Amino acid sequence: MDFTHAFRQGGELNRRLAFIERRRDEKVYGLFPEFTQFLDREQVRQFSARLSQFSRAKADEIISLVPPAWEVDRDGRTSWATLITDRAHFVADNIESILWPQANLELEGGIE
Repeated sequence: MDFTHAFRQGGELNRRLAFIERRRDEKVYGLFPEFTQFLDREQVRQFSARLSQFSRAKADEIISLVPPAWEVDRDGRTSWATLITDRAHFVADNIESILWPQANLELEGGIE
C-alpha cells in the first residue's frame, strides 16, 4: 500500500499535522459500497478494543524510524506522533457509531 500522501496531503510534515480536525475526521477512507456487506460489527468492536491500546510511546518509536533525509523537524515529528495517537483513539472510540449511525434499538415486549 502506498501511503505517500496519507499524512502530507500536499503539505509538509510539520506541526500543522496535529490540528484537531485531522484527528477527528469522521470519514471512513476506502469503504466502498461493494465492501459494506463484509462489515462485521463484532470484528469492528474487537478492532476498536485493540486500536484503543495504541500508545504515544509506540507512535514515538515509529516516528523515530523516519529517515533524516525526509527532513522532518522535531516539531513535525512531535505533531505526527500526536496525530497518529489521537487519531487511533478517536477511531477506536467512534468507528462503530460512524459505520452504524442508527444504533440497534431493542424494545422490551417488541413493537406494539
